[in-house]
Amino acid sequence: MKFLIVTAFIAIFTSANASTIYLGVLTDKKVNAGVLSQDQNQAVRDVMVFSRTAETPKKVEVTFSFNYVDRACVDYNVKSKFIPPFSKVVCEKSGHGTHNCRTREFEGYSENKRECVDKGYELKTKKVTVKFNFKNAIPLNVGSVETFTVSLTQKKMKTDSVKFELTSIDSIGLYKLSKLGKTYSFKLK
Repeated sequence: MKFLIVTAFIAIFTSANASTIYLGVLTDKKVNAGVLSQDQNQAVRDVMVFSRTAETPKKVEVTFSFNYVDRACVDYNVKSKFIPPFSKVVCEKSGHGTHNCRTREFEGYSENKRECVDKGYELKTKKVTVKFNFKNAIPLNVGSVETFTVSLTQKKMKTDSVKFELTSIDSIGLYKLSKLGKTYSFKLK
């Protein structure tokens, strides 16, 4: 019954455009959530759901990737430049302060250079790691489960960053969630 209530809350909590990524129970120190699904290359609007049990390590890193677009050259032409032949008088030192000089001929050649002819956007992928520190969280008994969500929001596709918002869905106690960089710490209120 508790699972159904939590699942119903998550369904209401996530918007129609958001994908829900179920990470399950965090039992490893490092979790790879893979690439976030972004339909039609739209900005990220996803929710990660995870649970914590007595087996969850004190510190967990969750890694995921997402797409963004960056201004770049999207079409090139190759331009050739001809360097003409030339001659030069070169000298070598010979004995007694004299020099032997002669004229040397150098061939002409073509130099190719790639030039941008059109600017646009290039699709790129960025890998991000979020850390959860449960060191000061409530010690859980065997069989106890806490469930949390992380809302991931990318302002627009041209942004290479994602905003994180952590929410407790079902926990044993009230937590003060603090964030330093990309590390979330759980502390009992």
